[in-house]
Amino acid sequence: MMILRRSSVSPGRTRRPSEEHDTDMSIAPLSLVPVQQETPALRAKRLMAEAKAAAQEQIIQLEEVLTQVVDLAEQIADGGDLYPVGVRDLCRKLAGESVWTNQTLQTILRRGGEQPQRG
Repeated sequence: MMILRRSSVSPGRTRRPSEEHDTDMSIAPLSLVPVQQETPALRAKRLMAEAKAAAQEQIIQLEEVLTQVVDLAEQIADGGDLYPVGVRDLCRKLAGESVWTNQTLQTILRRGGEQPQRG
């Protein structure tokens, strides 16, 4: 390890070879610390918990997106003559189906006791 110090050599003056390297180095004592290795069972348990947490995050995202779909579809369905009749009808159906889909999702999660935790 080299310690960098501000040069005390004035401009125009060259360093002597003895000034090239700083020999004031100290060695830090090192020690080995035993690391507990994770057993396969503990690793599997940790990975399962991480996977469940990721699944819950994705379910929450799905619920949020379904809510956005309902809102957008209702806006288009209520948009009057701005949107073609077929698009308005499709959005009206999509909004209704999305509401039911979200409610069904909530019911399934409650039955399984796996209601996502919002953070």
